[in-house]
Amino acid sequence: MRHPSEKCTLLPTQGKYGECIDIMEEIVSIKKSVYGVEHSEFQTASEKLCEYLNLAAMVHLQKENLELTLDYLRKAEIVAQDSLALKATTLNNLGCYYRRTGKLRTALSYLIQALEL
Repeated sequence: MRHPSEKCTLLPTQGKYGECIDIMEEIVSIKKSVYGVEHSEFQTASEKLCEYLNLAAMVHLQKENLELTLDYLRKAEIVAQDSLALKATTLNNLGCYYRRTGKLRTALSYLIQALEL
C-alpha cells in the first residue's frame, strides 16, 4: 500500500487535484499535531500543499472555474505564510486570477506585491 503523500504525487497527473489537496491537508494536520509548526516535517508538507493548491488553482483558471480558483488561492495564501517563494507564486497567481476577471487594478496590486518579495 502506498503512503498517502506518494499517492498524492500521482493524482494531479490524473487531474484529481481536489483529492490530492484533501490528502495533503490531512497530512499537514497530522504533522502539525505530531511535530508542531516549527518542525521541518510540518513545513515540508505545508510547502507541498501550497504547491498543489497553486497548481490546482491555475488549472481551474484555465478552465474558467473562477470560484474554485479563488478558493484554492485563498488557501494557498494562508499556507504560504512562511515561504517567500511560495508567497510570491501565490500573489502572482492571484494577479493572474484578477486579470482574468477583469479587475486590472487589483491584479496589478498583487503582481507588484509579488515582485516586491
